[in-house]
Amino acid sequence: MRNNSRGKYVIGLFLASGGMAALLKLVFRVPREVGIDPLSFPSIHTAAASSLIFSYPHPLSILYAVIVGLLRIVEGYHTFVDVIGGILTAFLTHIIFYFIEDKDRERKMVHFGVSMLSGFFMLFVNQIAIAIIILAGISVARMISFLWNAFARNERDRAPLYLSIGLLSGALVGIGPLVGILMATVDTLSYVVGKIFRTEKKSVYGLIGGFVGGVLFVFLLRGFYEWPLLLSIGIVAPFVEYKSRVDDNATLPLFTLIVALVLGQPL
Repeated sequence: MRNNSRGKYVIGLFLASGGMAALLKLVFRVPREVGIDPLSFPSIHTAAASSLIFSYPHPLSILYAVIVGLLRIVEGYHTFVDVIGGILTAFLTHIIFYFIEDKDRERKMVHFGVSMLSGFFMLFVNQIAIAIIILAGISVARMISFLWNAFARNERDRAPLYLSIGLLSGALVGIGPLVGILMATVDTLSYVVGKIFRTEKKSVYGLIGGFVGGVLFVFLLRGFYEWPLLLSIGIVAPFVEYKSRVDDNATLPLFTLIVALVLGQPL
């Protein structure tokens, strides 16, 4: 792997591993009494730190992951099992993306991580604060070419802007978690399944992946929102993503807002 490509993969896997840990937290829902969020397994910090073991194999990467994991235990935020779960989460994320040969791979990894982490923390923390942090982060990345190249197709790519506006808009009207987690599930699984079958454009395989992502979206947010809202978004969103010729980062947030308004979701 070339240095430039490796650098992008390091950033992508770091964020994607954190996003995957957040996703799994909503799957398992192991409670804890301390921390920003009330869920324990697996450790997001450990997953992100452990990603370096696989993206940049080096003794310092291992040392860093071990230190982070131990600190999470010593500080009382996680158990040993949570930390091991974080390491395994990073490995799982690495396996999912490593064998995909595509120029957009790292960009999709970054988008997945940012969307999933944003949606997850918006469930438990002030939504607007999280959205502003994301917008500020993207603005900083825009000024640093190395970071921007990991997040965008080229200098003129507006996808990161659409993503940040979608998350911020969703947060302003109280549906930030819906927007973030929908982007992380439907858009990402549509991409991954499509690439497994080596399709270059939107395909039936991608639609199937998107539908699986829609089911996952509903499952992850069970109990946080009413079933009619979740099912309406989760079932229809894959078809909207498949048929739309506009950037998904703009289409899916707008679709989510429209459904929420139609169904009377409190904003």
